[in-house]
This record gives sequence, C-alpha cells and structure tokens, in this order.
Amino acid sequence: MTHTAPLRHALWLAFFAMASAAANGDAVLTPGQPQSAAPSLSLGTTGQGSLAMRVAERLPSVVQIRVRRSEGVAAVAAANTAPGLPVPDGTGSGFVFDAQGHLLTNAHVVRRARQILVIAPNGQEVEAKVVGSDDTTDIAVLKTAAPLAPPVPLGSSKELRPGDPVFAVGSPFGLAHSVSAGIVSASGRFLPSNPHVAFLQTDAAINPGNSGGPLFDAEGRLVGINSMSFSRSGGYTNIGFAIPVEEARRVAAILIRDGQVKRGWLGAELQATETAARALGRQRGVLVTRVHADTPAEKAGLQAGDLVIGIAGRPLADGGDLHRFLAAAAPGDRLELELWRQQQSRSVRVVLGEKREVPRPATNLAAYDPARSLGLVLQELPGKGGLRILAVQGIAEQNGLDPGDEIDSLDGQPVKDIHDLNLALGRIPNREMGLLGIRRQGRALVLPLGPRPQVGTTSTTAPGQPRSTTDD
Repeated sequence: MTHTAPLRHALWLAFFAMASAAANGDAVLTPGQPQSAAPSLSLGTTGQGSLAMRVAERLPSVVQIRVRRSEGVAAVAAANTAPGLPVPDGTGSGFVFDAQGHLLTNAHVVRRARQILVIAPNGQEVEAKVVGSDDTTDIAVLKTAAPLAPPVPLGSSKELRPGDPVFAVGSPFGLAHSVSAGIVSASGRFLPSNPHVAFLQTDAAINPGNSGGPLFDAEGRLVGINSMSFSRSGGYTNIGFAIPVEEARRVAAILIRDGQVKRGWLGAELQATETAARALGRQRGVLVTRVHADTPAEKAGLQAGDLVIGIAGRPLADGGDLHRFLAAAAPGDRLELELWRQQQSRSVRVVLGEKREVPRPATNLAAYDPARSLGLVLQELPGKGGLRILAVQGIAEQNGLDPGDEIDSLDGQPVKDIHDLNLALGRIPNREMGLLGIRRQGRALVLPLGPRPQVGTTSTTAPGQPRSTTDD
C-alpha cells in the first residue's frame, strides 16, 4: 500500500461526511411504496446513518445465485450466448423483492438455466424457479418456496443526482455478498447494446458476478439493479450500469402477473446512430435499416433508409428514446412517427402488433472468425447475397465502417456470405489491408479493412460496447 492510501481513505470518509447529516432511521417498505428523502450518510462507522449500518440492514436480503445449465457445458466459451447455443454455468446476484418470496435478478444470469440455487448470507441454500424473464430489459423474477428475508425498501432513481453516494452488494467473481461503494456518475445513460433502458451509471465496483444485485442509495433504499460494466480488460474500470428501480418494478409486476412481457412490435430493425443522422442532415434520429415483410412497419409505409426524428408529436430526446417508448408500449397501441425521407419530413401512423419470430439469417455472432477478429459482427442477406454489418468495434470501427453498411466485395472479389468473406480475409498477408466494397444508404463506397491482429496478441478494444442494430 502506498503512502497515499490513508489520504484517499480520509478523503472518502470526508466525502460521505459532507454528503448530508445522519439519518433518523429506515422504514422497511414493500414494492410500490418508495420513500422520498434526500440521501444521507454519516461519517461514523457505528452510528445509525453509517454505511456499515446500512450494509448490515440490507445484507440479509441479498443473495448469491448459482446457475446450472445443460450437462457438460461448464467449459463452453462465454461468447456462446446466441439463441440455441449452450451457455456456461455461472454465478450472479439477486435480492428479495417482496413478502411473497419473489427475487429479482438479471435475465442473462438465469438464461436457459436447468437449476437455480439461491444462497443467503447465513449459508442457507434453496432452489428457486423462474417466474418470468424479460430479455429486452434484462430483468428476471425468481420464486423460492418461502421468503428468505424481508424485502428491500424501494427508493427513487429519479431523485438521484450525479455525485450522490450509492453502494452495491453482490458476488463479484463468485465472492458472495461483497460490498462496494461509490457515487452516481450519470443518469439516463443510453447504451447501444441495450437502448431500451435509460441506465444509471456509477463508479461503484461492478464486476462479473455482480449482475442482478442491488444498487442502494445512502439510505439503503433500492435505486437500481446492477446489470453490466464497461471494461476493456474484463475487470473494474469505474464504469458500471444499473437498471433504474422504476423500470425494474414496472417489469417485475408484469412478470409476476403474466409470466412474460408482451410489447408492441413495429417490425423493423432500428439503428440509433448520430453518424447516420448527421449524414442525412439531422442532429439525431433512429435509422430504419430493414423493414420485415407483413409487419406493422411495412403496412404503415416505413422504408429502409428512413430516419425517425419524432414520436407522439415530439422530437426524439436521444438515440434510445424510440426504443424505450416501444419497450413500454403494448400490442394494439397507435403510434405516430415523424420521419425524415429524401430531405423532407413526413408523418406516419402505426398500429403496433404483437412480436413474432422473424426468420433470422446466419450471423457470426457466436463465432470467433477472421471477421470477428477485425471487430465485425455480420448477418447474411437472404436472397440477394452479401452481408450486412450488425455491429462494429476495434479495427473495423477505426476503418470507418458503420452498422447497417452492406458488404459486396473484398479486393474486387464478390462476397456472397460469411464463409466467402473469411476465405478472402485469409488470403490477405499479415500487416496488410484489404479494400472492402460496401453500400451505405444507397451509395457505393470502398474502405480499407485491416490489418488483422497478429496471432497470440490481444485486441485492446475487444470488450466494451460495439455500436449495433436492434430489432423492435
């Protein structure tokens, strides 16, 4: 430990001392009864308003979750998360949500689980069942035969300000019931990987295994569910994201009642990108990259290349605004969209349908092939041949490629599918670049691609958040 460690500790304690005065107690609330009071956390280590006291009060309601999936898949690579592929056994976190024994966690923690074991802080281990799971918001509800502990009290994420203190409880790297503390870094954060949620951002340590655990305010009230972190190394980088408690409570109530969330469906693939909006002469918007046949979007006259710039009579607030609106809509809802097409504004009315499975062309999402090593997530174009870029990161992003670009050729040779592209990439000598022929919003472009990473090296940009296209 360096000589600066005591100073950092003193500054940390002083920060909480300045946050506000000591609390006067903490009532236990049931879901739907959030408290409203300014967060307070005292400097003392044993007082009623201390961080240690708040942790002691909340720890019994937080659980470790161990998931067993298909037999023999524990060694399967973590990248294999596409639908229909095996997922490794894992560990996550959760917490008691109500007096009936329901627990909340992340949907990705319990996805395709064969058995779910819940471990309380006292070592009690019980089996839990999935009541309902919602991949769109990454929220799942579990149920144990009997309540394990009192439910956590609910707070309000809307009252939080950047700089307000928060603390997280979870099982990072399997270390059960670990506590980390920090501040709210931002609220309403839009992430391309899940544009349906306006996340809370915190610098409290959020690591693998924290997923599904609670984020508390200084009063020990639930303000979010820890869902993901941004990292280029796989470890803590001061950037974690939590699903706001309001969204968690809304989705949980539906899952407990119906077992699933039925949303209004547009039937189009959407890409939230400022790059495309600026190219079309607008500051912000959501690009329609594909309209599925016989869907509400097609019936309303939406076209690939349209830019959605407004919804329900108002302009879009940010790239995730439309996705969040759709995530809260129901089948049969009527929706007015303002579009930007051929340098003109026009309005269309859509009656949302119920989401149905659309045949999915082949992708390289779960592979690690030459294209993925360059940061390209690809989808084959049915019928006409060629590839559509679903997401970019690393070298591909540096080369100027964007989600929604369609690949026609590499070094002048036609590319019909993912196999063709990978063969062509394999013919490019190391440290050299190829010329990729693409179509972007109807225009033909040629961009460099490469050089490929050397075997045995690690990309410095591989983890993190690629820009991507979503289906709504």
